[in-house]
Amino acid sequence: MIKVFIVDDEKWVRQSIKHSIAWEEHGFEIASEEDDGLDALGKIMELRPQIVIADIRMPGLDGIELFKMVRMKLPHTLFIFISGYSHFNYVQDALNLGAFNYILKPIDAGKLLEVLLNAKSRTIQLEQNVRDQAMARHSLGMLKNQFLNALLDGTKFAEAALAAKLKQFGLAFPFGGFVALRIAIDNYRSIRQHLNFNDIELMSFSLRNIAAEVIAKYGLIGAMAELPSGELAVVLNVQQEAWEETEPYVRQVAEEIAASVKQYQYFTVTIGMSGLVDELGRLSESNAEAGRSLDYRVELGNDRVIAPSDCKEREDRFDLLPVEEETELLKLLDGLNRPAFNERIDKLFGSLNGSRIRQPLQLGFLFRHICGLIFMMAARKGHSTSHLQEEQRAVHDRAEGMTQADEFRELLKSVADRYLLVADDAGDQGEKSSAVRKMREYVYAHYGEKVDLQVLAGHLYMHPVYLSKIFKQETGGNFTDFLLGYRMSMAKELMRHKAYELSDIARMVGFDDYSYFNKQFRKTQGLSPQEFRKTVEMIP
Repeated sequence: MIKVFIVDDEKWVRQSIKHSIAWEEHGFEIASEEDDGLDALGKIMELRPQIVIADIRMPGLDGIELFKMVRMKLPHTLFIFISGYSHFNYVQDALNLGAFNYILKPIDAGKLLEVLLNAKSRTIQLEQNVRDQAMARHSLGMLKNQFLNALLDGTKFAEAALAAKLKQFGLAFPFGGFVALRIAIDNYRSIRQHLNFNDIELMSFSLRNIAAEVIAKYGLIGAMAELPSGELAVVLNVQQEAWEETEPYVRQVAEEIAASVKQYQYFTVTIGMSGLVDELGRLSESNAEAGRSLDYRVELGNDRVIAPSDCKEREDRFDLLPVEEETELLKLLDGLNRPAFNERIDKLFGSLNGSRIRQPLQLGFLFRHICGLIFMMAARKGHSTSHLQEEQRAVHDRAEGMTQADEFRELLKSVADRYLLVADDAGDQGEKSSAVRKMREYVYAHYGEKVDLQVLAGHLYMHPVYLSKIFKQETGGNFTDFLLGYRMSMAKELMRHKAYELSDIARMVGFDDYSYFNKQFRKTQGLSPQEFRKTVEMIP
């Protein structure tokens, strides 16, 4: 429904307007009415109607002044003025200022309906334009995020291609040095269980805003990218020659980001910091080092900044896992022997409750060590290395705050089940439905990125085989078909925009290979992308 607000100091005029047409039948609703321009101003700001019908001459705040004040805050609200013949010169002034139209007293019902329907069409078009512009900004941001993720992952670009990408996304790096920060929301998995999708997006948006404000305050040049793991990566461009003086400065920036988040939000963050690399092409090294720093929050705790030097100080750990014990655990993992592996873990952690364990620090070291063995064996079994790195960080996130041997032991057994030994199909229907809903939500938010069951397994902490099974049980279809269908629907929407080349659209919806995108589009839609584009109304 299109909301209409009526302002006139004469009651009979307001009544005449209200009873002259069948409002709902034509898609309108009367939001409210007022007899005074000043009182109307406050209500209009509150109710945000799409159309205002206002008398052009009223005591106090007249229609033209009301129009000027509303337009400053609500530029898309359309004004239709009511006027008598004696005030028609004011109407001309209002139309010159941008008013939509006018009607003369006495009000003719047919003329009123005609003007309102035209205003309705204009409102629908304006709202569509706003949505299109928002989508264009979102799409450009998504492409920028994908490009930065590619740099952080180590993708190599030819010099000309790299320069073109930097220009396209408004990125300028005048200095030769680069540092990466990895910002992780503490207890992220437990927090997000109590939030809906919009709240999760708002949490991410708030974190980006705080980081951007602090970076700007310190006069640093930076860029940010949201990682598939849910962390926020920050790339800082610094002078390579002055790194000794700059390193404490960068750490101060990171500490202020963490402090500001703690002050203004309901969550805290831990930030992993890297050392310096001397070229953009080595950014993946910096990103990996920041990730390793972040992993140490298992031992060092949350709500802090962790630099490589902090990690180095902790390397003088006790040898809690003898070589022969490590060899035996690897053998059991390789043989997928769940009972024997669990028994070994029970025995190992049961023996570590004595005086030689200083909890939770060394328990954290031991946990990391065995966790590393599990993921190393998972990589040998064919799991994607990049996805395993994300999953491992998610497991470390779950270990936050643990202090007891039993807690670490049970988590390790669960990790082995999930990622290597294959989890049981346990879990009631409610849990399955929740998992499928989260799978869909992840696709809606990340369809332009690398998405498959391995990624979702790390995101939801479930085995990919199990996820595939419950998705089919719940929906009756395959996850890959659902993902492809959603990507195709988004591609069709983007094809309405003249600004996007088809090759760009393919990348925006998750296809690096345009020929493969073309093939899948033709297969699912019955015609090629070029043919489909000719059938739709184009948006500039």
